[in-house]
Amino acid sequence: MTVGSGAPTFVSGPKPPVHLCGTFESDFQRRAALRKFFRVGLIAGERCAINVDAADPTITLSAIGTSAEIAEWRDQGLLTVLPAPTPDVPVDGVEEMIDVWDSFIERARHTPTRIGGEATWWLHLVTPDRLLEYEEELECSMPQQLSALCLYDRRRFDADTVRHAIRIHPHLVTASRMFVTNDGYSLRDASADGTFGD
Repeated sequence: MTVGSGAPTFVSGPKPPVHLCGTFESDFQRRAALRKFFRVGLIAGERCAINVDAADPTITLSAIGTSAEIAEWRDQGLLTVLPAPTPDVPVDGVEEMIDVWDSFIERARHTPTRIGGEATWWLHLVTPDRLLEYEEELECSMPQQLSALCLYDRRRFDADTVRHAIRIHPHLVTASRMFVTNDGYSLRDASADGTFGD
């Protein structure tokens, strides 16, 4: 991983389009990454959508702002919250997963927009393998003004899934909450065995 020389770049993250991956093993690390990514965007007036793997997102949202700030951002339409889904309607394919963000991806064609949150949110609906397929598709179709953050809980995903998730994101969130270029970035080859390119 390499850290860019321009400090201002890391105030709000790399310039969009950007697809970030972060891993964490503690609530502190998760909250710090969410705060760094979403709070700066909301203060700048960017539209943000966050998926929270909890029926009540209040505790997670407190990492981003005070209850008054959260209420104001939601009232202004700047912040949309997707609580943990129920598997009433199964998600059959990657396109349906992308459709969850449909209106935000469309908006990002014209104005800065941030999406993301906890990757465990998807485990209510799909397998880890399907999640990785979705990550690759999202990376290949990022509109010009979209920033996306995908946080992987190392306690919930096996080491192989985490390793693949890291490789298919061009930027990473470090333990010190810096946004850095991923020198190991590589999408899967189109080969039948699904191996990664070097």
